[in-house]
Amino acid sequence: YHSMKSKLLQVNHSEQIQNFGNEHSKFKRSSSDLKEESPVNQRRGAADEADFWKAKAEISYVLAVLVFFIHTSAFTNYGNDRTMIADVNGVAKHLTTTMSQVAVPLFFMLSGFVFFREYSNASYLHKMKRRVKSLMIPYLLWNVVGLLFAAFTTLFFAKYFTGREPFELSLNSVIRGVFFYKYNRPFWFIFDLIVFSVFSPLVFALIRHKIGGALSIVAVTVLYCCGIALPSEWLFESESIIFYLVGAYVGCHYFHAVIGATYSKTQILAAFFGIIVANVWLYQFYGASDDASIWSSACMSILVRVLYCLSLFVVMKTLSLHLPKAKFVNHSFWVYALHGMFGGPVSKLIYLAAPISWMAIPNFCLTISLTLLMIELTARLIHKKSPLTYSLLSGSR
Repeated sequence: YHSMKSKLLQVNHSEQIQNFGNEHSKFKRSSSDLKEESPVNQRRGAADEADFWKAKAEISYVLAVLVFFIHTSAFTNYGNDRTMIADVNGVAKHLTTTMSQVAVPLFFMLSGFVFFREYSNASYLHKMKRRVKSLMIPYLLWNVVGLLFAAFTTLFFAKYFTGREPFELSLNSVIRGVFFYKYNRPFWFIFDLIVFSVFSPLVFALIRHKIGGALSIVAVTVLYCCGIALPSEWLFESESIIFYLVGAYVGCHYFHAVIGATYSKTQILAAFFGIIVANVWLYQFYGASDDASIWSSACMSILVRVLYCLSLFVVMKTLSLHLPKAKFVNHSFWVYALHGMFGGPVSKLIYLAAPISWMAIPNFCLTISLTLLMIELTARLIHKKSPLTYSLLSGSR
């Protein structure tokens, strides 16, 4: 009897210990769940997202200015009947053809990153409705503005705008101008983004799985490097799909990890080094001879610019944490839309006032600064006088 009683007590004691252990583990799990959903964590997540959008606005403004650099190269005509400032001055050539090569790829990566966060096929219609407002309406309106600007300059100032396509009064020309950016060439980027948005279920099918998505990006890159790409009638730049896929993949699988990431000094120094390496390689690439192999010219260019994009993002996201937000960075879309229409006349007026070769770089600097000032004043004036017009033209940005 005593031996049986002692055994029963041992069994009950062991069951109590096991039950206590189970209850303790349940308590640990529930407390961790509460911790994940605590107001402190929610505030931290909201702060991370706010920091990201601030950094994105600042990065977008810098990229819009770099796009301006690219197009400024063709604004002036100094010496030896050359039409590009980059042919006259080496500094301008580096700024407009080397350093600026990060602009469009990083724009595509950021667009894909944002569009595919928490994406699902069920959210397609909702996201497309938002893209109508943020992309399609501004695209059509700015194309109309570009068409009117082309008509005005063709009628009254044709001899001063020899590099711009002259306006042609025909139904075909108007249709191409409004729907296919004929008179607003920088908006090929917006056109490509609209195409990617419309076919986002196909993009999602490529990147929805981590391993399969990574392999899809590699496969698309290899096809492009081998000369297999979509025709220019579909996409202005076929390589843009590679950068968009990279951003979409990261946004689909690592959005919260990216926006909440902070970087050590070593990582920041590595990012600075990546920017330097990318610039050196791109400088050599754009000065290389035409007999470079397609592998070195196409594939390496893609890889180097991806490195450049990631490095610049790390550096600028880190800097953004320590800088107050400036109001003008919200007008990056205005810089992108108006830099050609404002910058061309400004540069030409400076050239006409001082058509001497050493004025090439002063012209370049004055054109950038004066045009950005004019765009900022224009955006603020329209926002003050007609908020609805401002919202339509900027896509509610």
